[in-house]
Amino acid sequence: MCDYTFHPDVWEERYDAAAVPTDDRPCSRPTIPGSKFCKYHAETADRRQNGKSDDEVFLDLLSEEEDIFGAKFQDVKIRAGDLEGVDREWVELKNVVIHNSLRIEAATLNIQLTFNCCDIYRYKERETISTSYLEFDSCWFQDEFVINPAETSADILFNNSHFTTPLLMSGNYGGSVSFHCCSLEKGAAIWNAKFNGEFRFEDGSVDDDLLIDDVDLKEDFKLTDVDLPAVNIISDCNINSIKCNPEDGYPSLVDFRKGTTLHSGRLLVLESESVYYDLSLTTIGNIHLSTGVDDLANYYFEDTRFDGFDFFPYRTQLEAEDFQLHIFDFPYNETDNHEINDYPQISSQREVDGSDKGKLKDQEETYARAKIQAQNMGASRFASEFFFNQKEAELLRMKDDLTLSEETLQEFEIDREFVPERFNKLVRYRGQLYSDICTNFSIWVKKLKYKGLKYSCGYGEKASYPIYWSVSIVVIFGLLYPFVGGTTQSGSIIVGSCTSDCLGLIELLSIFGESLFFSGITFASLSFGGNGPVGILAQLMAMIQAFLGALFIALFVFTLGRQVSR
Repeated sequence: MCDYTFHPDVWEERYDAAAVPTDDRPCSRPTIPGSKFCKYHAETADRRQNGKSDDEVFLDLLSEEEDIFGAKFQDVKIRAGDLEGVDREWVELKNVVIHNSLRIEAATLNIQLTFNCCDIYRYKERETISTSYLEFDSCWFQDEFVINPAETSADILFNNSHFTTPLLMSGNYGGSVSFHCCSLEKGAAIWNAKFNGEFRFEDGSVDDDLLIDDVDLKEDFKLTDVDLPAVNIISDCNINSIKCNPEDGYPSLVDFRKGTTLHSGRLLVLESESVYYDLSLTTIGNIHLSTGVDDLANYYFEDTRFDGFDFFPYRTQLEAEDFQLHIFDFPYNETDNHEINDYPQISSQREVDGSDKGKLKDQEETYARAKIQAQNMGASRFASEFFFNQKEAELLRMKDDLTLSEETLQEFEIDREFVPERFNKLVRYRGQLYSDICTNFSIWVKKLKYKGLKYSCGYGEKASYPIYWSVSIVVIFGLLYPFVGGTTQSGSIIVGSCTSDCLGLIELLSIFGESLFFSGITFASLSFGGNGPVGILAQLMAMIQAFLGALFIALFVFTLGRQVSR
């Protein structure tokens, strides 16, 4: 009889992994010649002396109908057709140890296979076709884990498993893929994959980078109650539904990059606000953000495309930040020394850099798209505020464009003393100089126009601005008229002149009251009798005020009509 006895306490201490049985289990199988152990517990060299390879013994193990604990192997390779002789629908491997690697290549997995409390140094699955359930329960993967099936139609489950090597996944998955209570010490990289079922990662931890690139997720993609690392990159992915609700912990950045589309789902921020979402160059549809936070500073939008995104639930947060989408509070200084794992299969990796984040001058396109989305959903107030921020971004960008480069200016620098070389240099570059001057002049003109529109009517979005200006102009001009000649009434009586001495309070109030009345009718381009300005200065002021009145009344009508039309 085999001299091997499975001791759960010894197993757990040696392999730092759980054991299936809680009591000692002696092996009752016959020994092989030259060894005191059976073929499952003997060393690989003893098996070979008896004409058995690890591959053959492993296939025998799959065919056994009784429980066998602690079987040991060095290298196991399963090829196409090897599993055809296994006449079982379901196999559970308990406490199996594979010291080197388990490789499954181009094989058809048509049996339900469960690895329970196994220690596998390397696991490689390539170009397989799986039609049955695959489960790893309380397993330990130490050096390499690669899974790349050609096609699967059944579920894959990882439960309470521990990875001390990066998890690498690609290929086609027809069923769901689930990680429950798993620990990924070296992170994970998922690329060039298609998931027709759910992809779930729940109640676990990822201690290093999570990189997902060129992945098509047809069903739900869930990251719930997971301790995420500092950097999580999702690029060029098509995600039908996403739910991201990680655990509280250190600040984590979920960085969605160019080419990613989020059709629906939730991107949640917990009370600690320790998770941040960078939605730059991402298309977002019916995505729900956290409404329990004070603002949206945990979400960053830059060149984001809004395709069905609803701004209404976040009105309070947007109003608190003046409808600014570019505010982002992620502490990039904590990731300055962070190095992204180098996976050659993923081409979209780049270092995390926050130096160019949160600058309004770079957000013109963002606010333009947000404005269009707000118009499509009938939110005129939102569209108006986003348009205002769009013009503010354009104005700031023009400010940066105004400055001639220092290098160009140095080229045209000439001393008072005539130097032929400098003169030749000036002639050579004068075309560029004239071009820069003309460009800057046109930018100055445009900037001046934008400044005027900003402060007069809020780029046509603030109907209250012309009202404030109109009231101010009427009051200011009304107070000034008495000091520049005053006004006349019925063509002959000076009503508003302050040149007379010993005027009482009643006379002064009458003078300024009549001046304010005259200022109001002048601003509105009305006329009552012969009331008019006295003196050249008063006449000039009246002409200017009449022009300003026509201008601001027109601006008010235009701005109000613009908002009503929406």
